[in-house]
Amino acid sequence: HCVGFSEADARRIKFWSCLECSKVSLELGLFLDLPIDLLCNVLDFVAPPIDQAGFLCCKIASLCKTAHRTVHGEIWSTLWMSVFKKGYPFHRRTQLDPDITYGKNKKLLQDYCLNKTRRRQSRVCAIAEVYRVHLLSCNRTDDAHMALDVAINSQRKPLTLKTLRAIFLEHGSVGGPPLRINRASHSGRSFLVECCAADYVDEGVILRCVRELIEKHGADPNVFTIDEKPYADRTPIYFAIARVMPTVVQYLVTASACLSVKVSGRFRLVSELSKEFCGTYTPISFAKALKDRESKERLPPYYMKKLNICIDILSRAGKDVRRI
Repeated sequence: HCVGFSEADARRIKFWSCLECSKVSLELGLFLDLPIDLLCNVLDFVAPPIDQAGFLCCKIASLCKTAHRTVHGEIWSTLWMSVFKKGYPFHRRTQLDPDITYGKNKKLLQDYCLNKTRRRQSRVCAIAEVYRVHLLSCNRTDDAHMALDVAINSQRKPLTLKTLRAIFLEHGSVGGPPLRINRASHSGRSFLVECCAADYVDEGVILRCVRELIEKHGADPNVFTIDEKPYADRTPIYFAIARVMPTVVQYLVTASACLSVKVSGRFRLVSELSKEFCGTYTPISFAKALKDRESKERLPPYYMKKLNICIDILSRAGKDVRRI
């Protein structure tokens, strides 16, 4: 509750007194009636610029009818213009944009954003512009995922840092909307997870790619995979442990990877991919369980040594977290 506001004061707010919606709480009514400048500061706190549009549409507008009408109404047009400028600062409308968009979103974009009857004085309203560029960004991100998927599964031309940079340069070039770095691919994996799971590359290449994604593109090391059934949905650090890459594990720990998160499901062994084990594990307990299973499968000493290093790194990091 906001200090200084009584329930009687809140009932005088136009959003609180809406008769069409019975789900408007005191807190939501006060939030919807905040000045635009203050709302911009709240958005900056709860979400990065490129994710603010999704926060407004998925988290706020879905709460009730009043919230939906407010988010999509003209009263918040200034807020939407701020979201557009912060989230897509380098984008300029070009004649190529309609050709870049395709598939299931093409008709939706044309109907919603390019229809002249929806324009006012020959310009697209702020929310429509954000919506158009958001879908364009998603399409380009999907294209980048497809290109990266080819690289991580290619034995003839395996993934390198140069290849990764070329993919981002081609699909996230200046003049277009930025790529959505934490968006999942059609297989349910983010760019960070795909790099951690790349085939035919050594640990050093994966470490350089992971550093590139986190430090230069702002990838989140705590984003889960989506619908990887029957296997567990995991964060990137689980892939680094399963691949027995201590340098990548160490870097993800320093990049604030969560060590208390628990995942449940099936996991493959390192020595024999056809064999699996099930359970609910944190990163440290997963590493120890993997060691127990691999000791029975006679994992080569080289990999067992690296697995022990991973366990030591996670154990020290866990102690530091508890001490704080």
